[in-house]
Amino acid sequence: MKFLDANLINLQIALLAINTTTAGVVLSRMREIIERTGANFDLTIKAFRNSTTEQVLLAIAAILILVGLNSSVLSNLTPHAKPIFECLLISVFFCSLSNLYDNAKAIFIIINYKG
Repeated sequence: MKFLDANLINLQIALLAINTTTAGVVLSRMREIIERTGANFDLTIKAFRNSTTEQVLLAIAAILILVGLNSSVLSNLTPHAKPIFECLLISVFFCSLSNLYDNAKAIFIIINYKG
């Protein structure tokens, strides 16, 4: 758990960078397809925008959870505060990985697009 506490924000920022780069690659390819075929990718573009927003919100959530985890005031309120915050922190990490996986799948889908 110490590794996650110490490095989660760095991991979140790295995942955001990877997701943004992935979106850039996919959106470039989509632009080519739109110009060639006139395909409509409005929902896909919106999904990438939402994915980036979600990743930023997950980073903010991780910061807030880390503050709560390291707060002596919250720790004194209940003996279960630390395990609760640790579970939340792990959940945020897994949500971020899920977001990354979803964006990575988009690369393979768009590369194989025959439209």
